[in-house]
Amino acid sequence: MATERDLVGRAKKGDGDAFTALTRPYHQRLYETACFLTNDPDEAEDLAQECLIKAYLSIRRFREGAPLLPWLLKILKNLFIDSRRSGKSRYEVRTALAELEEMAQAAGNGPLAQEHNPSDALEQILRKERQSELRELISALPAVFALTLVLVDVQGFSYAEAAEATGTRVNTVRTRLFRARALLRRWLLSGRGTSGP
Repeated sequence: MATERDLVGRAKKGDGDAFTALTRPYHQRLYETACFLTNDPDEAEDLAQECLIKAYLSIRRFREGAPLLPWLLKILKNLFIDSRRSGKSRYEVRTALAELEEMAQAAGNGPLAQEHNPSDALEQILRKERQSELRELISALPAVFALTLVLVDVQGFSYAEAAEATGTRVNTVRTRLFRARALLRRWLLSGRGTSGP
């Protein structure tokens, strides 16, 4: 079994299989982070794929011996910020009908539906709505706040790991996290969570 150092060396020489083996353990983490940033699974998939393509094209600049995940997250962050600046989100508009259909499908096909308990199904729908609302609010945060919040509060990164992933200092992570949480709290308390920020 090849070590990460071996895979990096081979990937730097253009070995696509080595790059795939090197990054495969991080695909899900990149996708989940992108999901929280974009609030759209399709756009998240595109963003994660774009991140891997950019990483492949830039692998020669990767510092051997450095952790790979923070480097990949920096690329993801930059791509996300660039897409926000250019306003090129391909999946911004979701119809109410599609959302209702998703909720109905989740309630009808989920494990709670088998119990035939309407209150449990309703509770599941309400939970999904709250999660969707929170994801929507997170995606409305300024990009650097959203990424910091997702890394620390959702992905479970320490402040030091988040600082490394975002290319900032620990104090900057703390400040961004505080501001992100304060904005979310203000939006939720003001009732803006139900209609967006």
